[in-house]
Formats: sequence, structure tokens, C-alpha cells
Amino acid sequence: MKLRRWRQFWRVARPYWVSEERRGAIGLFLGLLVFSGSSSSLLIWETLQRGELLSALAAQDQRRFLQGVLFFLGIILFSIPALSFKSYLQDLLGLYWRRWLSDRFQHQYFYDRTFYHLNSQPQIDNPDQRLTEDVRNFTQQAINLLVIASDSIVQFIGFFTVLWFISKSLLAVLLIYAIAGTVVSTFVFGRILISINTEQLQREADFRYGLVRIRENAEAIAFYQGEGSEYQHVHQRFLSAFRNFNRLIRWQFNLTLFQNGYQYITFILPFIVLAPRLFAGELEIGGSVSLKQPLSGWVWR
Repeated sequence: MKLRRWRQFWRVARPYWVSEERRGAIGLFLGLLVFSGSSSSLLIWETLQRGELLSALAAQDQRRFLQGVLFFLGIILFSIPALSFKSYLQDLLGLYWRRWLSDRFQHQYFYDRTFYHLNSQPQIDNPDQRLTEDVRNFTQQAINLLVIASDSIVQFIGFFTVLWFISKSLLAVLLIYAIAGTVVSTFVFGRILISINTEQLQREADFRYGLVRIRENAEAIAFYQGEGSEYQHVHQRFLSAFRNFNRLIRWQFNLTLFQNGYQYITFILPFIVLAPRLFAGELEIGGSVSLKQPLSGWVWR
């Protein structure tokens, strides 16, 4: 099933990256990766520098604290444009990809009266939805997942290195914790939410199609006094979307409960693991406090 979905994804995604616009697309993508890696690297430095500030305060070292503040401000100075350009290039690449993909599908939709022949294939529902909402969601979510993957790889390598030098036992505990959280989020909540979201898009499209159909056939419906029947059809489609969305928000609530509980545990877990070394004076307090932030970035959200 996963292999089939990957093939479907690649079948839709690949043509753009080998099209006549490939040079511009690849250029934007490489720029996006550069700013993504830069912003993730700066996040690692920012996390470590917060620990340095706390260590300076704990040691009551004013000079060390002022140096830390200046270095922290320097990190912020570079982080702001890096994050801004990252978001800009991500949106720009998604926009160009959507334009090209929409043009391609629209050409296929009108070629040889395809729009007419699709009416005899009930397995293809709401082609208008596919040409608008689905194309937009496909391009935006695909790029978003690529950026998340890039950020996660850079942050994982950076924080893995930091944890390796601070405490190998803490590294092992956090890795197990992150893997467990990822497994639960992906296989317990992820599959269900993906299915419900897909179904919601289809039901919302059915509801919109019903309203468009009434507008296009308003004269015939009014002439034959079919408003009662049409109202029942539209109302049932709305109730179908409503019930599915109600199920969606319940599962999102369950996921939020898990994520919040998971996140709050990460605030105290490093202290528990490093407490013996902290009390023995082998580790500064800033080195452990700065580690409660990065763990959340390792887990699927």
C-alpha cells in the first residue's frame, strides 16, 4: 500500500521537476534547502547559547553573561532573515509548482472532451475539486514535508552531537523517548487522521458540488418545484461533512492531549537523567536546561 502511494505521488510530482521549468524549480529548491539548513543550525546555536546564559547567571559572572547576550543577539540577527527567506522561497516554489501542475491538468481535462467522458466514471469524483483544492494541497504539503525532513535531519545531527559530548546516557534515553513518541504519533494517530482528512475533503467537495448543481439548474428545479428534494440532497451532504468533521476534531483533540503530555515530560526528563552529575558538580546547570528544547523537533507532529 505504501509503495503504491509513493508511486502515485511520484507520478504526479516528477513531471514538474523534468519540465521546461526545471532549472528555476531546482534553483528555488536548492535555495530553500540552504536557508532551511541555516535556520536549523542557528536554532541549535540559539539553544546552546541559552544554556550558556543560564550558566553565567548561576555563576554570577557578569562579563560572561554580557558576552553571551551579544552572541545571542548576533544569532537572532542572522536567524530572522534566514527564517523569512525560508518561508518566502517555500511559498514561491509552491506557487510556481501549483501554476504548472494546474495548467497541465487543465489541458488534460479539456483535451479530447475528457471533461465529458469523466461523467461516466463514478470512481473519479469531483474533478473540479481535484483541479483546485487538491492541486494546491498537493504542492504545498509536498514542499512542507520536504522542509520538515530537511530541518529534522540537520537538527538531529546537531543535537545528537551535542548530547553525545554531554551525556551518552541522556542521549540514549531521549532517542528511545523520541522514537516511541514518533511511533505512537504516526501509527496510532497519523493513519486515522490522514484517512479522516481525505474523507473530509471529498465530502466538502460533494457539498459544494450540490450547491453548484442547484445554481446551474435553478430554472428547471423551480419549474418542476423540486426545491424540497434538492434541499434534502444538499442537507444530507452537509450532514455527512459535519459528522466526519466532528470525528476529525475528536481525533485531533486526542492527538493534542498526547502531544502536550509528551512535550511537558521533555521539560523534566533531562533533569532526572542528569541530576546525579549536576549534584556532583560535573556539569553546569545551563548545559542541561538547554536540552529540554530540542527533543520536540525530533518527533512527528
